[in-house]
Amino acid sequence: MGILTDVVIARPDDAEAIGLSDYPAESWTTRDMKGILYEDFGTLYDVITGMPCDGDLEQFLPFVAGDKDHGPWVFRFNDDILGAIAAIPADGAEKVAAAWAASEGLQMGGWSAEDASAVIVGLVDLACQARKNDLAMFVWTSL
Repeated sequence: MGILTDVVIARPDDAEAIGLSDYPAESWTTRDMKGILYEDFGTLYDVITGMPCDGDLEQFLPFVAGDKDHGPWVFRFNDDILGAIAAIPADGAEKVAAAWAASEGLQMGGWSAEDASAVIVGLVDLACQARKNDLAMFVWTSL
């Protein structure tokens, strides 16, 4: 079945409810990101900013809700990574996607630059909506 991953935008205080949800798309604006792993978001940050997370992805995408041992797990994009994603220009999405798709994590998952580009466009859209509406952006992951 694989790992299920959704990126969710919601009020910051919705984190607990998202963690209790089996299907966040029923209640919040969500993009299905199946196949994208938690670590892949750190690689994306590195691709966008040129600054690696140096093994400390928790500072950019901290665990905020869910069952830490069994899932689902909910992580919140901090302002740095949210802002970096929102700032990707429309004409830069393909370049970012190509670099991200060439990363080890996405290569292992068989992602193409086209697949990654669709994810980038969706992430930029969510990040822009979140910033415009004072919402938080979360990653919900479940086995």
